[in-house]
Amino acid sequence: MLQKWYDGTVFIENGRIAEQNTQIDYKVIHAQGCYVTPGFIDYHVHYFNRGSDNGVNADVASFPCGVTTAVDGGTCGVSSYELFEKSIINQTDIRLWSLLHVASGGQLTDDYPKNLKPDKFNIPRIKQLFEKYKLSSGRTENANF
Repeated sequence: MLQKWYDGTVFIENGRIAEQNTQIDYKVIHAQGCYVTPGFIDYHVHYFNRGSDNGVNADVASFPCGVTTAVDGGTCGVSSYELFEKSIINQTDIRLWSLLHVASGGQLTDDYPKNLKPDKFNIPRIKQLFEKYKLSSGRTENANF
């Protein structure tokens, strides 16, 4: 479905698009010839910067591209997730979500293969992290463990 482009004025209040309020003295940003969009979502990133071989800085990689929300594609397993949560997810300016890799070591390096043998999965720890961080929106009772 094709969308029609809108050429006009956009008002922002408290970080959200709003109708014009005559009581507010708005800051004017001249954006003629530019596209104004809400933030984009990047659904597969690896942002465990300095914690994994392939991790990059979330803010530096996202904001210049218009990305304000991202989902880390399972860089961390149970052995490193809490460090990732505290040092990256809670510190970045973008909205960052994460998938939890089933292998305890996650995808921290390409130097050795991840252990994807089900008997090596730390199921109790995976369940604990799901509950503590609501990794599945709190619906762990439907997980196949």
